[in-house]
Amino acid sequence: MHVETGALVSARWAEAAPGLAPFVLATARVADDQSEVDPVRPEEVTLQAPPRAVGHVSRRRAERMLRAVLHPATEHLLGIPGPATPYWTLDGTRPSIAVVAPSQAPVVTGGLCRFRWRNLVHTLPVLPHALHIRPAHPRRLVVALSAPRQGYCYKVVAALL
Repeated sequence: MHVETGALVSARWAEAAPGLAPFVLATARVADDQSEVDPVRPEEVTLQAPPRAVGHVSRRRAERMLRAVLHPATEHLLGIPGPATPYWTLDGTRPSIAVVAPSQAPVVTGGLCRFRWRNLVHTLPVLPHALHIRPAHPRRLVVALSAPRQGYCYKVVAALL
């Protein structure tokens, strides 16, 4: 999340970024060339270098910041009614990442996350890096679109908050 604007972004960089953990405030310089916009990830920005930790935010402040970008409970996840969407229908005009607050706590087992959204039970795969830094009792999820596989982009859980 971009702290100054409140925009939800996905940052990409080539190297490892040591010292990043939940509630760590980081700074980074966005690369000048952002000409290649991937329709699967319109929120993604490329960084010139890995982000650098500069402080931390309290849990309470982080909760306030996340509340401002929560996906509306009245809409389908990422605007897609099913678990996947054809790659060729993506044009970069709809979000590809969302912070979701399910009505009940999600259950994570065996690399899958099960949660209720809009009175439907969703079971989505959890990306491996999210399993390594997951909190004991996640209350929020970051749902994103996967890279295209056999012509489709699938909903996945990219982070547990």
